[in-house]
Amino acid sequence: MAGALEFAAQQLQWQRGLVHVQQREWQQAADCFVAIAARTPDHVPALLKAAHALLQIDRYRDAHAYALKASGHLSAYPGLLVEACQTLRSFNESRPLLDLVAAADLELYAGDAVVLAELASLTSSVGDQVLARRLAELAVVADP
Repeated sequence: MAGALEFAAQQLQWQRGLVHVQQREWQQAADCFVAIAARTPDHVPALLKAAHALLQIDRYRDAHAYALKASGHLSAYPGLLVEACQTLRSFNESRPLLDLVAAADLELYAGDAVVLAELASLTSSVGDQVLARRLAELAVVADP
């Protein structure tokens, strides 16, 4: 029962955070997502949302730390690969971005040309043209 209550409380906190984002209440949004991440340190969606909200209130170092934490737990959230890479790119974190893409199971994205093209663009923007070309070729195969 306690687990169900904790989950419900976390869901409510998440919804509050999303409302604050929609209303551009960045401090309140950051508070919600940071609270979720404090209780569940590997909650990648909350870590990424916290990073975004913290950036909006000029807490660059804290936002950077949350972005890096998110990249360390991404294997459980393959659907967030592009968002995590975009966030890392905003911090000029080339190595973690490239490590994430290199470690990703690209078979998961084989049919998604949009994701593959975005990953190609991101990897190219941080200097790995070989990986970018490979991703672009996979995107073309996915959607000629």
